Amino acid sequence: MEAQNQKQKSRPPRWFVVLAVLTALPILAYPWIWAYFTSRTFSWLDPGMLQFIIYAFPVYIIATCWFSCKIYTERPIVSWVLQVLLLFCYAMLFWVMSL
Repeated sequence: MEAQNQKQKSRPPRWFVVLAVLTALPILAYPWIWAYFTSRTFSWLDPGMLQFIIYAFPVYIIATCWFSCKIYTERPIVSWVLQVLLLFCYAMLFWVMSL
């Protein structure tokens, strides 16, 4: 019984898992984001850095959501900070796409 309680305490609440999945859903638009950035040139951004950003962004999304769910039970504030930073990254991405 105690082992089951310990296991339940180590999991984040379901509502937070749903929130993390919702913040990861923009990864489904990644093919269009990739096409946008590969079809345009940005004079203020090095091509190597642009390629790194294109490849690293989905890894960052998945890692952020996974880590925020993993550490929620011990450090919920850090989980919230990770989620907010992810939302800021989305905002910056779409701001750059609007230029």
